Amino acid sequence: MLYFCEGSQKICGIHARDKLGIDRYFPILEGEQYSGQETTSLAFSPDNKRLYVCFQDSGVMFEITRKDGFSFLADYVRTR
Repeated sequence: MLYFCEGSQKICGIHARDKLGIDRYFPILEGEQYSGQETTSLAFSPDNKRLYVCFQDSGVMFEITRKDGFSFLADYVRTR
């Protein structure tokens, strides 16, 4: 997965793309209350189990973990 920041008027947050193509992306964190803000400081903990991101205008920082407990480098599991 390639994780990236997206800052626009409509879709602002953190997203990921998989190796299957540029048209497939997965929202990691997004919200209407952050529309128009710049997403900054995308970083990972040394064990890659925590993702950190900030929203510049509001000064909010998030620490994100996966529900399955794996690192952000692990494969994702498809659910039905």
